[in-house]
Amino acid sequence: MRWNLLWYVLLLPALAQPQVWSQLQDFPGTARDDAAAFVIGDDIYVGTGRQVDFGLTADWFRYSTTTGTWSEVASLPAIGRQYCSAFTWNGQGHLVGGHVNGMPSAEVWTYDPLADAWEQQGALPEAMNASTAFVLDDGPHLATGFLSNDLPSTHHVRFDMASGTWSTLESMPGDPRHRASSFAHGGAGYVLGGADVVFFEFDEVWRYDPLAGTWEARAPLPSGRSRGDAIEVEDGGVHIGGVSAQFAPTGVHDDVWHYHAASDTWEELPVFPPGTRSNAVIATVNGSIYYGTGSNAVERYRDWWRLDLPVSVREQGIVLRAPYPNPTSGTVNLDRSLLPSDRKVILLDGNGRAVREWAATTRAVDLDDLAPGAYLLRVIGSSIRHHPLMIIP
Repeated sequence: MRWNLLWYVLLLPALAQPQVWSQLQDFPGTARDDAAAFVIGDDIYVGTGRQVDFGLTADWFRYSTTTGTWSEVASLPAIGRQYCSAFTWNGQGHLVGGHVNGMPSAEVWTYDPLADAWEQQGALPEAMNASTAFVLDDGPHLATGFLSNDLPSTHHVRFDMASGTWSTLESMPGDPRHRASSFAHGGAGYVLGGADVVFFEFDEVWRYDPLAGTWEARAPLPSGRSRGDAIEVEDGGVHIGGVSAQFAPTGVHDDVWHYHAASDTWEELPVFPPGTRSNAVIATVNGSIYYGTGSNAVERYRDWWRLDLPVSVREQGIVLRAPYPNPTSGTVNLDRSLLPSDRKVILLDGNGRAVREWAATTRAVDLDDLAPGAYLLRVIGSSIRHHPLMIIP
């Protein structure tokens, strides 16, 4: 069979800087939404949330990004809860507030990974539920959410780990809201979207400058969103999914947006492969985004995914040398002399989806079972020069 080489040449630029979704081992707990997550080292901890039977959970699990496997860790020694905020500080995970016994909670819990144990800390100055957390140099911040009066707010507090006390800071501008998302970037905190008391979603993005103690409006989201998830990336942030009540039939989104902080602009990326999702958890380790659980407003999930974004030009430096033979009808060989041994190589198909993954220490890989076509090689979590690869019959 003869291949159209012109088609191959034209396809390669489209593959040169892909956004790659890879499905990973499922979360081992029950399917749930409204869970919480934090990162310690290269491990992601996921727990609490609401199950399929609407029961609230207190169990926790650890995902190792090194081995790609899950393990159970100590459960929260308290009753189940949802809509907690979570963050990492000084090598420990912190679970704050949440919806407990039908009301906002002021509880603060700290998880020590060395002892695999939870310890309750001093309470919040006021109960908070469905707030959002971001961590800056001056400490962890919580913003918006339901307060003890069970109404949404523009509340903003910071925790001083040294003294163990919370202080109230400048409230976020705009209308009171809950179920917003947030990320920290460039020494500032960003709060995105959220909904008011009647669940009207906002498209606003607010940036908090801790040095000036002030908020400023930034470029809005593409539409009003609540219950989405956001995370920092090297040049800004990424927002995934969420809910807009005005969008029929369920109002849940599957889109992915990349915020470029320097230009204050949003760029649309390929959608989340399984479809619409909200109330999920999100984390980032070594430049990769991890995302899963959540709901599409019809069912809850326990799937787990990784998103790898294109790297910036200034990051480039690790080189993957050209594979050979190319084209190949089966085995491909890699010269890995400049590749760190702890990296993994990923093979992408023409749609930018990962179809094969292997350790950088592997020299020869059998690709005989893959369909003929144009593929691309890259390294996970690294800045590399991508290489096209053609598989022929």
